[in-house]
Amino acid sequence: MLGMLASMMSAGLWLAMATHWSLPVSTTQSIVGSIIGFSIVEKGVGAVQWNNVYGIIIWWFATPIVAALIAILLFLPIRNFLLRRTKGAYAMTLKWWPFFVFIVIFIMTVFLFEKGIESVDISWSMAVVMLVALGTGIVCALLAYFAFISTGIIDRMVDKRCKQKLLRCEQAASEMALKSDDVFDDKTYGTLHEEKDDFENTVHSAMKHGTVSASTGIKQKLLHGMNVDILEKLSTKEQNIRQK
Repeated sequence: MLGMLASMMSAGLWLAMATHWSLPVSTTQSIVGSIIGFSIVEKGVGAVQWNNVYGIIIWWFATPIVAALIAILLFLPIRNFLLRRTKGAYAMTLKWWPFFVFIVIFIMTVFLFEKGIESVDISWSMAVVMLVALGTGIVCALLAYFAFISTGIIDRMVDKRCKQKLLRCEQAASEMALKSDDVFDDKTYGTLHEEKDDFENTVHSAMKHGTVSASTGIKQKLLHGMNVDILEKLSTKEQNIRQK
């Protein structure tokens, strides 16, 4: 018991030091290392099951790589077929949102029943666990759709957040414009000041003449960056500056 206490204290001390220095360390790694240290002191080097330790160390390096590959496989189609759609990216994302809820709940349920259920001494086969996770995910996805999407709660939340963000952006742009006038004496550099976005002009013009509502214009303006590749609008001058 005292050995485990020493392991917990050493791991906690190291994590506190790592946090102070902003080091990217893991709590699991710290605990494993501290237990290995106390085992060596208590029983010697031969008491440590080094084969298991080697496996842990290998997966310390492999886990970020595997997780990165999975994230690429998951996010690449989301970006290309939802976020970067030329039309209807916001509406299509809302349609697919219950499916993402299903995926998250399904994975969490499988993990919970596969690992957490052992603590209550209930043995379920993988087929039963998958069926329970499937049903739970479907129920949660339907609840998410009928409770948040069909009722319009998501639309109202997006409108509110867009208005708040637009207000902050306009305030920041006004402050930057005032500072640039004072510092650069009305001189402009690059296309950020020389060229205006045609989309912005179209939205402002439509809102001014009542063609579109304020909330629609705000949505289109804030979601514009998800529908186009902004790097394509960089001028040759800006690209040269970035390359340098």
